[in-house]
Amino acid sequence: MIGADEIWRDVVGHAGFYQVSSLGRVRSVARMVRVSAGRGCAYDRPVRERILRSTVSHGYPSVTLWRGHVPRVERVHCLVLEAFVGPRPDGFYGCHRDDVRTNNSLENLYWGSPTENCADKIALGNQPRGSRIPWSKLSEQDVASIRALRGKASQEAIGKLFGVPQSRVSRIVNGECWRHVAFQSNQ
Repeated sequence: MIGADEIWRDVVGHAGFYQVSSLGRVRSVARMVRVSAGRGCAYDRPVRERILRSTVSHGYPSVTLWRGHVPRVERVHCLVLEAFVGPRPDGFYGCHRDDVRTNNSLENLYWGSPTENCADKIALGNQPRGSRIPWSKLSEQDVASIRALRGKASQEAIGKLFGVPQSRVSRIVNGECWRHVAFQSNQ
C-alpha cells in the first residue's frame, strides 16, 4: 500500500519542517538545527527524516508539530486536506467518505458541511436513529402502530397508550420525526 503512489507535500505553515502524504502519513523533514551549548556557544546538529507516530485524540489520529518550542496537536486528516485540497472553508469539517476516522488517505477525505457530514453518517448506518438512541421511548414498530392509528383515535389517546406526549404523536404522524420509518398505507 505504501510506495510509489504516495505523494508528499509540505504541511501548511510548517514548510521545510514537516510533510504530509496522500496516504495520511506525516514526517519530519531532514534538516540542520541550531543548538545552544550555553555561555554564548552554539552548534548545528542534523535532524534526520522520520515518520511521526500518531496518537488518537477524540477518535482521530493526531500528531504533535513543533514550531520553535511550542507544540501543537493537529489532526492528520485536516493536514492532508489543507496540503492537497486547500484551506478549510468556514464552517466546514474534514470528512471521511467511509466514516472510518483512521483512514486518512486523500481519496477518502473531503471538506464537507455539517449537513453533508451527517448525511454520510446516516447513509453508512453510523448515525444512531430511532430505537438505536439509548433514551428513545419508542421502537420503529411503535411508530408504525402510531401512524396506523391516525384518524382512529385522538393524538392524546395515542400518546397515553405509548407513553409519549401528544406533540410527539403529532410530529410522528406528520412525518417531522422518525422519517426513516416508512409510512404504511391505510387500505
